[in-house]
Amino acid sequence: MICKGFRFTIPVHAGPKRSEIGNRFKEIIISGMKPTEIYQHLKDIAAKIDIAVSEHNFRATGINAKSGLCRVRGKQRFIMDKHLSVREKVDVLGDCLTDFSLDNIYIVPAVRKFLDRSRNT
Repeated sequence: MICKGFRFTIPVHAGPKRSEIGNRFKEIIISGMKPTEIYQHLKDIAAKIDIAVSEHNFRATGINAKSGLCRVRGKQRFIMDKHLSVREKVDVLGDCLTDFSLDNIYIVPAVRKFLDRSRNT
């Protein structure tokens, strides 16, 4: 599949189904963090483990694609559908990050709790 000049493989991690989104997220909102803040923290975590996160318009390609982790020119990249809601972006990216060892990275306690819950579901 081609996306803005990059050749990439089908995502190896496509995140949770839309029906699963919500319960984990409600607990984060109780902590007082805005969804955009949570999403930014998750993108920062991804950058620390050498995963570039970018958003693309999948609708314009005409190809039925989902957000997910893939390799582009030998580097890990998480390609996000820019039309997803912030809540969906948080859940999809958070679910992907649970597959990596994050023990040596400082993560805000509310976001770490969210990731721990994502790992257990």
